[in-house]
Amino acid sequence: MAGPIPATGNTNTRGKFKPDIRTFLERWSLQGATHHFALGIGHYAYKIEMIAKYLGINSVRVTPSENP
Repeated sequence: MAGPIPATGNTNTRGKFKPDIRTFLERWSLQGATHHFALGIGHYAYKIEMIAKYLGINSVRVTPSENP
């Protein structure tokens, strides 16, 4: 999202979550994530999933709807 850089100085912390931030965080938390998560500009989920598959580790895509 366009706008000023947050006070933390992290340019990647601005974002829009669908359907809303509360629902996104609930779905994300249900995956057993730590208190860290990464946000970036663009759509890289497919690449991250391919890297995880190559490394033999699990990846989960948290989506706006219950069914991705």
